[in-house]
Amino acid sequence: MRRRIQAGEDYLIEDMRFHWYLAKCSHNMVVEPLMPIIDAAVVSIANITRKELLTATVDTHQEILNGVLDQDPQAARAAVALHLEMNRIVIKRAKERSEKTK
Repeated sequence: MRRRIQAGEDYLIEDMRFHWYLAKCSHNMVVEPLMPIIDAAVVSIANITRKELLTATVDTHQEILNGVLDQDPQAARAAVALHLEMNRIVIKRAKERSEKTK
């Protein structure tokens, strides 16, 4: 994902692959069937947060991956929480801006 961004190329496919990889690694029977829905959410969220969170997204994905590879569930969980919170904040701001223009 980082290489694509640095090359100025679209990174969404890699972003979705990352989420699929995490779902598979989790061995969670509930998460895997939800992946098509999560894919759609990734695209929607990326369209809102892309400019503001591009670097932060790559960084938090790396932190999540490090937690998984290090078999450190607390680190992975903390990185996921940070990733989601950053997205929540940017989406909330975008919503507020949109409501002001109405």
